[in-house]
Amino acid sequence: MPLKCLTEKIISQTESISKVLDVTTRQREALKTKDLVLLNDLVKELDLAQNKAISAEMEREKLSKEVASEL
Repeated sequence: MPLKCLTEKIISQTESISKVLDVTTRQREALKTKDLVLLNDLVKELDLAQNKAISAEMEREKLSKEVASEL
């Protein structure tokens, strides 16, 4: 069971990292257009996305150790 959880967590982590990249790209575009309101919103969105990615990494590490201990 931990292996299935680990696989799901890696997928979740990948989605979180993808979200960080997407927001970063949108921030760059907002900077080009000097849209400070959008940029401010994107900073908040990026913070949330980064926190989710960090959380997913911590969970993935824990699950990896569980799987390794079963081998």
